[in-house]
Amino acid sequence: MKRTLTCILTITTLLTLLFTSCNADASAGLFKQLADAKKPVEIRYRQIIGKDGTDLYFLTNDGIYKTDVNTTTTVRENKKGHPVYEAYLDTTNDLIIYLINGGGNAEIHQMKTDGSGDIKLTTTVAEDLDAGWKMKQLLANGLFVIKGTDTVGQTDSFLVAEYQNGPPAEYDKKVLLDDLPGYDRDAVLQMSGRQHWGIGGFNDTTFNAPMILSFVTSGGSYEHYYTDGAFFHQLPGSTAPTPMKDLSRQFPSNAFVYGMSSGGTTHLITKTKTANEALFVVSFADDTITTPVNTKVISTGYASQMSNVNIVSAFEKSAGNLLIATEKNGMFDITITNASTGAGTSVGPENYSL
Repeated sequence: MKRTLTCILTITTLLTLLFTSCNADASAGLFKQLADAKKPVEIRYRQIIGKDGTDLYFLTNDGIYKTDVNTTTTVRENKKGHPVYEAYLDTTNDLIIYLINGGGNAEIHQMKTDGSGDIKLTTTVAEDLDAGWKMKQLLANGLFVIKGTDTVGQTDSFLVAEYQNGPPAEYDKKVLLDDLPGYDRDAVLQMSGRQHWGIGGFNDTTFNAPMILSFVTSGGSYEHYYTDGAFFHQLPGSTAPTPMKDLSRQFPSNAFVYGMSSGGTTHLITKTKTANEALFVVSFADDTITTPVNTKVISTGYASQMSNVNIVSAFEKSAGNLLIATEKNGMFDITITNASTGAGTSVGPENYSL
């Protein structure tokens, strides 16, 4: 648990520092950008939803699809004005739960993995929020972030809940963050590639995949909470992040950050806002938040095709083996043999395996 907490706090610390830092790496040059440029593909990926025994499910600008690599099938085509924003694959019940815009308000729908039996889920919040609650986000691990007024009247409270496929059908409380007046959801930070994992004590007891929920006011004030499903901590506080190093780089809130450990060293493989930069690796000793922190740009091996792409989603097939979906350059296979040296392979676009 200590190592997991250290890792996710470290990621948050690094990202928090970098949101306000200067973009110091604009030195790639025109010729390098031209050499690394990639031809866009027709698919515009938005999310890798998940994988069952035979198929990979993914969301594009056109809707939800599934593929066994040889054949790709439409599961749900986007309808005008009602695109799918986020989706979750329930492999236990062979269902896809997805979030759409229902005329100004979020709607939750459920269908079978072949696209049949589509229904709107008309459910209630089991605990803590009033009838005026609003759905804010559906996470890839099946959890929902919901906003409302709690039962003792504290406004702008947020509930992390999972859908109980009843009866009774309802959203069941897991974590309540109450009394955040003026705040709205900003981001949910999870380890890239592992967003589909259950949270310890939530959907899946096999893995412990904690996350950090961030909330912001219109004036730019932030609140951050760490949770592993069983408990939560407010940051800062007794578990306040400790600055490790100013990396002088910028990262978006949904940045690609994948963690690996080898030989007593933790490696965070990241993608910055600099489009023409490949992958950026941050390395430090396991289970510590002390210096030294070493950094390196990786542009060969597993990172050889990650320049001039915008990573939108990742899926961990096994440790060090990832599917990487990009916004307009297709999907890639990434195999990381040595995070710090770049050893490994990158295959694609659209030539991946399951």
